[in-house]
Amino acid sequence: MIERIEARAMDVADAAGVAFTRAVAAALPDVAPPAPPKRVTPMRVLAVAFVVAVVAMVVAAVIRRPSPAPARSSESRPAGSSGRTELEEMTKAELYRLAADANLPGRSSMTKAQLLAALSSSS
Repeated sequence: MIERIEARAMDVADAAGVAFTRAVAAALPDVAPPAPPKRVTPMRVLAVAFVVAVVAMVVAAVIRRPSPAPARSSESRPAGSSGRTELEEMTKAELYRLAADANLPGRSSMTKAQLLAALSSSS
C-alpha cells in the first residue's frame, strides 16, 4: 500500500515538473529551459519529515519555556517597609554593588551578613 502511494506521489511530482518546464519554455522561448526537477525519493521525504519534526520540537520547547521572573523593585514592596528589610531581601551581588557605590573598604572579602551590617551602619 505504501509503495503504491510513494509511486503515485513520484508520478505526480514528475508530471508537475514536466508541465512547469513546458510552461516556462512556451512563455520564454529565448531562455534555456530550467533543469528538470529532482525526482522525489522516499529518502528525501524522510529527510524533510525529520527536519519538520525537529523544528516542531524546538518551537514546542520555546513555547513551554517559563517566562523569566520579574525583577525586584522597590515599587513591589509594601509602603511601610524599612530600609533594613529592603537590604535583607537583596542578594549578595546586589549588596556588593551597593557597598561599591558607598565605597566601603574590605567589601570583596565580606559575607552577605557582613555586607548587610556594614550597609546598615553606613546609612
